[in-house]
Amino acid sequence: MAVDGVGTLQPVVLRAINEVTGRHYRRIESFNDHPDTDHVQVVEVLARARDDLVAGRLMALRSQPAASQASLGARLAGWLNRFYG
Repeated sequence: MAVDGVGTLQPVVLRAINEVTGRHYRRIESFNDHPDTDHVQVVEVLARARDDLVAGRLMALRSQPAASQASLGARLAGWLNRFYG
């Protein structure tokens, strides 16, 4: 499964940049090229973005309904009933 990295990561990284620096950047490159940007800030931004991604994925998993406890046979019978029914 391919994922668009720019579409997925850019908003998360920009939000982390804005939170860490307290400034509003519209592009990651602007943050990277800014003369006041140092290694410590970059590492902090990447750590914040990673934490946000992990938290977002965990929240998405928690919001999904629990898997059905029905047996394979019961699920297959239900599917066949819907298909032929």
